[in-house]
Amino acid sequence: GLGELYLLQGRHAEAEEVLREGRRLRDPEASTGLGELYLHQGRHAEAEEVLREGRRLGDRHASTLLGVLYSQQGRLAEAENVFTEGRRLGDRQSPTQLDTLYLLHGRHAEAEEGLREGHLLGDQQTSTQLGVHDMQQGCSLCSGSGSGSGSRSNRSSRCSRSSI
Repeated sequence: GLGELYLLQGRHAEAEEVLREGRRLRDPEASTGLGELYLHQGRHAEAEEVLREGRRLGDRHASTLLGVLYSQQGRLAEAENVFTEGRRLGDRQSPTQLDTLYLLHGRHAEAEEGLREGHLLGDQQTSTQLGVHDMQQGCSLCSGSGSGSGSRSNRSSRCSRSSI
């Protein structure tokens, strides 16, 4: 809507005005957009309030943004819960955010499981993260950084960690 357009254009005051009106009318996307604006402005208490509202009103993307907020605040269990809920509800960004959270906090086995699942489903962002994960874990056969290994399918088939 108009509020999102204003956000993209960097017209934050106008975006806030339009999104507040949408929120008043109980528009879930307006609540989520307002929460995103507040999140980017560092207005965390306000962001949490309107993102929770957007989630209650049925906007799946609000879960991802709420999880990002919790993650930034170090509220990792809460972040994991809302990312998991977002994935269950079909938000396309929540699984990637959940896997990123796992990676950042050393929960590599859980991250790898989710990343491989996303890769098999054809999610490009997840496939990229999986490659980065494999490189960070020192698996040169999977990451393609090994020498003389041939095609990726040859590398993958020889790697004991790879399920792809």
